[in-house]
Amino acid sequence: MFLKFVLIQVAMMIHSQDVSAIGLTDAFVKNSGSENSSGASIDHEKSSLKDAYDLLADNEECHLMVVDDAAALKAEPITFNKSHGITIEGIESNGYRNTEATIDCAVSASSVLFNCAKHVEFKHLAFNFPMSRSNKHTIIGAGSNSISLTITKCRFVRVNANQQNGAVVNANAYNLVANNLMRVTAGVVTLNSVTCQDEKETVTFSISPFSFIGASEVSLFGVAISKVNVLNGAAISIKDLVRNSTKVVIEGLNVTEVNSKGRNAGGLQISLVSEESTAEIGRMSKCSFKSCTAPNGKSGAVFVKMPQAMSHLQLPSANNLDIDRSNIARSSATSLFISAPDFEDFCDQEDAFEFAQNNYEKAELVKGEGEDYQLVIDTVVNGTNKLSDMVQKSSLSDKNKSISIIIITAVGLALMVALVIGFIISKLKD
Repeated sequence: MFLKFVLIQVAMMIHSQDVSAIGLTDAFVKNSGSENSSGASIDHEKSSLKDAYDLLADNEECHLMVVDDAAALKAEPITFNKSHGITIEGIESNGYRNTEATIDCAVSASSVLFNCAKHVEFKHLAFNFPMSRSNKHTIIGAGSNSISLTITKCRFVRVNANQQNGAVVNANAYNLVANNLMRVTAGVVTLNSVTCQDEKETVTFSISPFSFIGASEVSLFGVAISKVNVLNGAAISIKDLVRNSTKVVIEGLNVTEVNSKGRNAGGLQISLVSEESTAEIGRMSKCSFKSCTAPNGKSGAVFVKMPQAMSHLQLPSANNLDIDRSNIARSSATSLFISAPDFEDFCDQEDAFEFAQNNYEKAELVKGEGEDYQLVIDTVVNGTNKLSDMVQKSSLSDKNKSISIIIITAVGLALMVALVIGFIISKLKD
């Protein structure tokens, strides 16, 4: 009897405890919520994104529900680091899911607004970011502790602080530099139906708005970007590391009206150094690049550089690459430029450029080059003094670099000896 009484008392104590002390699997938050709410239901939302996140348990997969509201939910710097993963999802005020909710990202953050560790997914969210030099943080970042980052059916929406009747006022886009939107340096990253588009207003980024450097896998499905200027880089920049290869898969990418002031491409730049890295573009779904410019680059639309193209690079299949002469670059390859030591062998493959079959217009917009080694030798013969820099910048292996330096030194010495002998002979003749 006494035991039964104790159990009843314990149950009553647990029931009366604050929900945050127990831990939730689902927590709800919206702008008009209350600080004093439990966050445990659609009728008791928290008003703070961080407070709602802190309610979540850490022993199972969690969900943070952002409830659609008349005003956007104000963001706060957060590290999403739940052991079993977390999904941050927009829902309707009646609890119905698959509805976009808006997050106001015009806040102060030292470097990254949403720092993602372990397994994180964002779904059905609109990230409103300011077009201002004062907010220079990254909205979504994933560093060394990231295992997987997935963004599904989300929009990055540019918003100028100066608005009139809901319309963005932007007299000179080049004077407005926006946040870096995404930066991922580890783990697997997947973007499904993610957009950064605008019909009228152009936004300028100081660096690539979508930057992936060192991720083990980068998959972009149905990504769309328009009206973007980048001062240094492409709209999408993907790089690997020598010791960490990257698998790149891109399907249904649509890039329109983007311009890069620097680097090699305006739309998409893939720069790989690991011999294990691979890239697939447009094998299943059409990719489109229109009005992509890189006045100082090698390709307005797409630039791919890798140490091995054979069996490592797959370009779009038939009818899966939409390009035209609206793309502009310094070279004649205004739409696609490939740099690889085995470029000529790659070209000899059947269907290597399947997308350009029976379409001479597309074929003329494509160009490539092989190794930079011959350029180094030519430079020696021409007597310039930039040998070391060119060897270091080439994509040769360390062993081949050493061989290159030896050859260069030998050629240089031979030239010097020839000059000396010629000088002596001329003096003897005198």
